Amino acid sequence: MSTMAYQSRGWAGVTASATGFFRVTQIDGRWWVIDPAGNGFLIIGTDHVSYQAGWCEALGHSPYQRNCEAKYGNEDKWAAATVSRLLSWGFNSLGAADAQTTRYRGLAHTAFAAWGTEFARIDGIAPRTWWTGVPNVFSPAFAAFCDEKAAEVCAPMRDDPWLIGWFLDNELEWYGSYGKAFGDFSSPERPLLRDAFRKPPADPARQAVIAQLRRKYGTADRFNRAWRTGLRGLDELETLNDLPAPNTKDAHADALAYVREVAERYFSVLTAAIRRHDPNHMVLGCRFAGKPPEIWDIVGRYCDIVSVNCYRFLDLTLGVFIDGFDAELAEWHSKCGRPLLISEWSFPALDAGLPCRNGGGQRLPTQKERALAFRLFQEFLFSRPYVVGSDYFMWADEPKLGISRSFPEDSNYGLVDVNDDAYLLLTQAAMNLNPRLYAIHSGNTEEKLFVSLRPAVTNPSFAGNESFVLMASNGLKEAFAGSVRLEFRGGKGRLAGPGQAALRLAPGEERSVNVVLRCRPGAGELAIRAVSDDPGVYGLEWVWESRQELRVPCSRTTCRVTLRWLRQGGCLDLRSCKSQVARAFLRVAGGRLHFLFEVRDDQIRVNRALLWDGSSVELFFKSPYAASLLHQFTVVPDPKDAGLLDLGGRPVAGAEVRMRRQPHGYALDGFAPLDRLGIAHPGEPWYMDVVVTANCLAGEGRLRIPWSGQGGSHESFRHYAVVVPYKARAEDVPRVASRTLAVRAAGSAEKTT
Repeated sequence: MSTMAYQSRGWAGVTASATGFFRVTQIDGRWWVIDPAGNGFLIIGTDHVSYQAGWCEALGHSPYQRNCEAKYGNEDKWAAATVSRLLSWGFNSLGAADAQTTRYRGLAHTAFAAWGTEFARIDGIAPRTWWTGVPNVFSPAFAAFCDEKAAEVCAPMRDDPWLIGWFLDNELEWYGSYGKAFGDFSSPERPLLRDAFRKPPADPARQAVIAQLRRKYGTADRFNRAWRTGLRGLDELETLNDLPAPNTKDAHADALAYVREVAERYFSVLTAAIRRHDPNHMVLGCRFAGKPPEIWDIVGRYCDIVSVNCYRFLDLTLGVFIDGFDAELAEWHSKCGRPLLISEWSFPALDAGLPCRNGGGQRLPTQKERALAFRLFQEFLFSRPYVVGSDYFMWADEPKLGISRSFPEDSNYGLVDVNDDAYLLLTQAAMNLNPRLYAIHSGNTEEKLFVSLRPAVTNPSFAGNESFVLMASNGLKEAFAGSVRLEFRGGKGRLAGPGQAALRLAPGEERSVNVVLRCRPGAGELAIRAVSDDPGVYGLEWVWESRQELRVPCSRTTCRVTLRWLRQGGCLDLRSCKSQVARAFLRVAGGRLHFLFEVRDDQIRVNRALLWDGSSVELFFKSPYAASLLHQFTVVPDPKDAGLLDLGGRPVAGAEVRMRRQPHGYALDGFAPLDRLGIAHPGEPWYMDVVVTANCLAGEGRLRIPWSGQGGSHESFRHYAVVVPYKARAEDVPRVASRTLAVRAAGSAEKTT
């Protein structure tokens, strides 16, 4: 531990008694961390600030470390530069898994116990295989193990003023080794209770299950009715190899009750060991992976702060969550009664040159949307009176080839890339926002009235007058009466009207106002916003970019599918150096997207482990002005098993694909339900891009060619086209006949449609 004196980076707007260590308290209904000097403090950190970040099993080294060795010469110089950058971007602490060399340079830090994960390797209820497992907390050795570890690890840190507190573990598998990620105990996959029951007969974890069931049911008849079994006596529980899946209400309750018993022992033993050897520092929870089982009250009794890792989904146009996170977060706090730390969150973008296939997080088109998501998410967290910290995930990007076979994450999470170059839009957003988080958390922010302007239709043409909706939400404690100006940035445009809208809103009221704009933008980007001279008004922009339009014939009924019919649909070309690499034909019929891809590739090579590294056709879909969710799929040209796969490598339900070899390449024809592609309204336009990976040009090796209407790079979301379905003429819709185009579903025999 360093002897460097603590230098407060807290906020003098909130003060409390100084204890020399970090602690939490509630002031005027808001939770605050109080730093060692007695100033208010919010944990504004980032995870994995490490010189060895992004180690890659396939390469046998960390590309980031290699680049930093060349840039800085040694780790000490890297650490000094890294901490300086983080401080300049408004961060004040180091999150999980930081390098020791970054400590005691001006940033507070956290530390890991991780003894639950470690003990799970020795003796686990859910064994530690590729992830964390769950320790056997019923083992007589567990408490002694934790006490020995606390004496070894925590005692030397007890006087460290820079240490915020201890994370108990990271993402323990509370739902069991085969439980669903968000805990459906009624599923056939076994929860933690069944993991325990499959242990040897004398194991204390298994005996704890049997004791729980005996206490609750007392007789075999009552147990049989609850679990739908046929035991002649409860003694037969001792000889059963496994319990059935908990598919009844009572069995579901039993599975949860067992998890709660495990949690009670886990949190009581670990926190007691830590506080016995380090009474000065906080316990920061165990970094739940998303939503844990109903054990919030238990963790709240034992921890100072409750930490959760979560990746959520935002509507960037409206600046709201589309997955209910705001309500869930309030519920979590209500149940645990303690302040929350969101200890891991991120929004990868698809323009960083990384596959972004593995790992959590809403995929966004470009760094621009990524920076906006950072601001919206961070602002939301610290506007909650019960959130005291946020650790962004993470410092540096993951390697392009993934981390390892068992942990193949390969995404754009970093504040910096593998060359240690900062993502300027993201770090500028952090620099602008992070210093203001204290004002936001205190409720003394000037941004009280939020206004946003968006189109009244999905795909405005800007050919004349267009209807827009001005949405306003009054967060003031008093009524607001005033007006806002409607302005354009970029392009060419003018208002068809007075150029302003009057607003009158009561405290807490939300209102929408219809306005009409006339705009004729040129090429490029156009931003439309509502602004005001009143500093209490905060406007959100709506951004429109001119795009290539692809018209695709659409019919409501299923019709006869032929190659000729497909070739009469909307067509796009993919070119490189003026050479045609592929053609794609699209049609919509009967709620399905029918497609035909003809690809020039004379060295077909399928790599199912890394789809993007072999021959493939990637498809990207997104509703243009609704929630910013991007749906990505891959069509695999495997002669034996062609198919349409989602981002996780799973076959898309209801999709069928057939591959046919052609001179110098191959053709893929098939269809997929529009709703499975993320297209909820078949008659409305959507964004789409196609990327072909091929070994088709001599001397160039594997080549990724995106379509953007005119060729170009896949580095920006603006290269997506607007696909406009139009009603097909009757003569363009062949009648269903007995002879149809044969297609084959992934993994199934050939059939006709």
